[in-house]
Amino acid sequence: MKKLSQTLLIILLLSAGVAKAQTGADVYEYATIASTSITAKPALYVSFSNGEYKEVEVDKNEAKPCMLVNQTAALKYIAQMSKEGWEVINSQINSNAFSGTMSWCYFLKRKLK
Repeated sequence: MKKLSQTLLIILLLSAGVAKAQTGADVYEYATIASTSITAKPALYVSFSNGEYKEVEVDKNEAKPCMLVNQTAALKYIAQMSKEGWEVINSQINSNAFSGTMSWCYFLKRKLK
């Protein structure tokens, strides 16, 4: 009887784990933060996977000598977002030698509750 109880308990625990694995996948929302050298005003361009978009003005002092060298504004904004559960999952710099433009992009995710 004891062995049957143990076997049933193990089966119950395993089936609960399998059910959790099948239905318990984490769901995330995503965002990007971009800065570019082609705009006259320094700003961060923030896009969210839910369709929201915003432009965040950057203090000119935080953009000296230029936004592509000084990423202080972007890092401060990322720190603010991290307090809301966001985490950086990748970053990239793009340059176009033909046009002379450059841009930074940070990719973030946050687990939905």
